[in-house]
Amino acid sequence: MSLEKRVILRCLVSKVLQSKGLVKKNLSLSSCVKPAEKLFLDRFVTKCLDQVPELINIYQRKEGFQALDMNICVSSSKL
Repeated sequence: MSLEKRVILRCLVSKVLQSKGLVKKNLSLSSCVKPAEKLFLDRFVTKCLDQVPELINIYQRKEGFQALDMNICVSSSKL
């Protein structure tokens, strides 16, 4: 799976939905990353377009992190 094309975008979508209270806070990473494209779009993007119309632009990479009104922190640790 492509980190840039799949994982990051899907996690961003789930973070937006969590911030709006549209999905549960403890949503697992696998529930976002594993589903096929159509299933993910149906479950997370299309379903919530009425409440979050900018979601499709975020998912299609037309809006970046700056377009969101939230702080997203990515951290890494040394092994």
